[in-house]
Amino acid sequence: MREIAARVHTMPDGNQVMVSRPTVDRWLRAYRKDGLPGLQPQRRSDQGAIRRHPELFAEAADLRRELPARSAAHIADILKAKHGIEVAPRTIRDQLRGRGCSGAPWETLPLCTGGTRPHTPTSVGSATC
Repeated sequence: MREIAARVHTMPDGNQVMVSRPTVDRWLRAYRKDGLPGLQPQRRSDQGAIRRHPELFAEAADLRRELPARSAAHIADILKAKHGIEVAPRTIRDQLRGRGCSGAPWETLPLCTGGTRPHTPTSVGSATC
């Protein structure tokens, strides 16, 4: 097994890859148990559902509804300050999108002093509007 894991392998698409010994062992167990179907990717049992702190995402949705231009990063900062739990902005963005709480389109954000929009969506809070 060590020799197999130590080699560079060419995938069907031509990419060169190396795999770890635990990966080779896992693939071998799956093949022995279920044959070729055992090597096919398995769907996640939770299908992307929130496993920890689902109440935070309800609060995140409320924060977004309160101010649609509020970024996922800003919502993450608020949740961390309030609850001490760190949630990645991407996780918040994906969960909010799944609940139909996408942010306000960039073009709808208020203009700042001088008739321009903030340089980035995350700078909305620091812009002079």
